[in-house]
Amino acid sequence: MALARVLLTSGRSVDLDELRMSSTYGGLLEGYPCRILNDRRIDGLLRTSEQAFPGTPVHLIPPPREYPDQ
Repeated sequence: MALARVLLTSGRSVDLDELRMSSTYGGLLEGYPCRILNDRRIDGLLRTSEQAFPGTPVHLIPPPREYPDQ
């Protein structure tokens, strides 16, 4: 059963069958999230998804990034 269905302008219908979400900083015990930590987290999520679904395109929407210290 599809969670959502999108009709593209080409007329093709695309179904959303699964949505995975996770806590971004759930395992961070101390420190401040920085650019390096965020880059590693995003790269790890992409690799995990590509391994879980080999041969299937993986799409990640880049999150907005703010670094209040800079």
